[in-house]
Amino acid sequence: MMTASEARQFMNTYRKNYIGGQLKAINSKISMAIQDGYDHVCLDMAIDKDIENTMKNLGYDIEKGIQYNNPYTIIKWW
Repeated sequence: MMTASEARQFMNTYRKNYIGGQLKAINSKISMAIQDGYDHVCLDMAIDKDIENTMKNLGYDIEKGIQYNNPYTIIKWW
């Protein structure tokens, strides 16, 4: 059985990798949107608060909502 300390360390590593992967995927969507001439990207999902804070710190505007019980996130850079 793992200790609580080991579990926290495992969770912190998992979370760091998860956030990094999500930011990489979002960056890819942003790059594709820019190439298509857009100033925003729409995601059909809610984003983690840590990801939202990271994006805001990078200067992006974040709009979140729910439509027809489906979460969405709009990321703007204009």
